[in-house]
Amino acid sequence: MSSIPAPAQQYWHTDDTAAYPADPPAPTTTMPIPPPTAASTSTYAPHAYDSTPLHGHPRQSSSHAQTPTTLSPHDPESLQILKTLAASKPHPQHSIVDAYTPAEAAHLLVSLGAAKAKEPIDHLFLKAFLAGVYLSFGGLLYITVGGGSAGLNATNPGIVRLLEGLVFPVGLFVIVITGTELFTGNCVTFTVSTLAGHTTLYDLLLNLTIAFIGNLAGSLFFAGILVYYADATALGDPYKHFLITTAGNKVNAPGWHQIFLRAISCNWLVCLAIYIASMSKDVISKLVVIYVLIGAFISLAFEHVVANFFLLPLAMMVGEGGQPFPVGKYIWKSVVPVTIGNLVGGCLFVGVPVWYLYIAGPAPWHRGRKGKQEPGTGEGGPTKK
Repeated sequence: MSSIPAPAQQYWHTDDTAAYPADPPAPTTTMPIPPPTAASTSTYAPHAYDSTPLHGHPRQSSSHAQTPTTLSPHDPESLQILKTLAASKPHPQHSIVDAYTPAEAAHLLVSLGAAKAKEPIDHLFLKAFLAGVYLSFGGLLYITVGGGSAGLNATNPGIVRLLEGLVFPVGLFVIVITGTELFTGNCVTFTVSTLAGHTTLYDLLLNLTIAFIGNLAGSLFFAGILVYYADATALGDPYKHFLITTAGNKVNAPGWHQIFLRAISCNWLVCLAIYIASMSKDVISKLVVIYVLIGAFISLAFEHVVANFFLLPLAMMVGEGGQPFPVGKYIWKSVVPVTIGNLVGGCLFVGVPVWYLYIAGPAPWHRGRKGKQEPGTGEGGPTKK
């Protein structure tokens, strides 16, 4: 094997962790790099896991030349050198789950909130209108499954609730994938972005107000035009009986404070679904997260203001003689407590903790503490190193 004439000849130190250029040591610890051959057609590039090119290794002294070396995979001796150097580089540890960490997802919410704040009002309203329609599709499926399972409900009500929880989330899944505006989901997004300083309180109030009105308009349109006047499945027995009974149980039976507390739990789960779904990089993972958490709040009979925008007005449309309740009672016993409870659950119990843990930085009483946190700890999710 021929050597490159001095001073162009270059040697590589090799050990169990790295390979880096050095002055020619004893012949027993060096490997002379062969000159390029006629078959040399490619320049060696580090593998994807090499964070630093070989000729720029951080342990290289400033006195060493940084002459790039051309190696050919067709030359046996060059190929052996490449294999030796590649084997000496440790492979980094990768997460077994391809997802963003909770901290990264928190910053994604900040960016999403800032982008939503720049939406024109007409676009925002149209997206909110569509979100109300999409969620109502899930509500109609909920009525279809619940009303059509009267016999099963008498013997195994838990199974019926589970089935209802499996069909309702289709609406929120479509909302997340299409990027439309849901009042309850925006609670966590704008809380995090506003506390992080990327949106203002005015942006938060404007977005939530328009989303609320747009969701109501879309839900009423779907309930009145596409279900009631279309004489859809929900209008005939046993679906009508199920709808009126369910609406009465949501408004007439519980107290105001009970409805309020159920609404807190509901949007806690909804905003967790939005937050965890933002960690996912693929559609299937988002689908699984949404179905699990949204199905949970349906099966547990929690209160969601936008879902009630469809179910309860439709019950009043098909009911006779003021059944199941008048409009005033619906507003006082449903719209008011559920809206406030959803705001508390989404903003206070999800948005504020996400901001405090992953964006706000150390609290004043922690800033003087010494110690180094291990990489990837304290995040509670997939770790990237």
